[in-house]
Amino acid sequence: MVLDKAINDMFLNMNRLLTFLILCCFQFGFSQYNEDWEPAEIYLKDGSVLKGQARITMLDRATPFGQKERLRFTEGKKKPIKEIKAKNVDSIVFELSGRVKKNSVNGKRKATFVVIPKNSKKTKLGFAELVVDGELKLLKRKVSNGNGYSLNVVEETLFQQYDNVPVEFNYVELQSFRNRAMAYFQDCQSLVKKIESKVYKRKDLEAIVKYYNSNCAK
Repeated sequence: MVLDKAINDMFLNMNRLLTFLILCCFQFGFSQYNEDWEPAEIYLKDGSVLKGQARITMLDRATPFGQKERLRFTEGKKKPIKEIKAKNVDSIVFELSGRVKKNSVNGKRKATFVVIPKNSKKTKLGFAELVVDGELKLLKRKVSNGNGYSLNVVEETLFQQYDNVPVEFNYVELQSFRNRAMAYFQDCQSLVKKIESKVYKRKDLEAIVKYYNSNCAK
């Protein structure tokens, strides 16, 4: 009996330790996930502007178009936090620091986020950073790729044509970029030829979008 009790206590302590370690991993990921409050200006469709700090809920990669995205805003410390509905937003300008060196001034850069449709009826909306504007837009956003124990952040790249639902064109995961891009740009044969001949490759998304807007946009 004493031996059985000792064994049971040992397994109980092991389970408690395992649970603690899992919670620590989850908490680390969760804290990284929720620290993205940045100075922002939110331009609303009614013409008004909200100035303060804001953050956008990061998408779960497993259900990128099913999860509700939340935009939260506060005027400052000790001020109430409000949730702003995407349907009321025209754009958001974040002031990012310490992350991206490109196009930055004194370690900071402006990043404009726009509202995107997540279904053809446009009843579900989300947010993405606008990289190249035009009839064809180049967008990007960060999504979580967690496994329950830690959080891995992946950057997705998207094409949005004529305000339709954006299409993902990722750098790393898309194995057949050339074939897919050639099919996507069938309405721009001069661009198709450049992609087929490898003048434009997977790393040239900004140049591809700019070429399309200059030569093939209707």
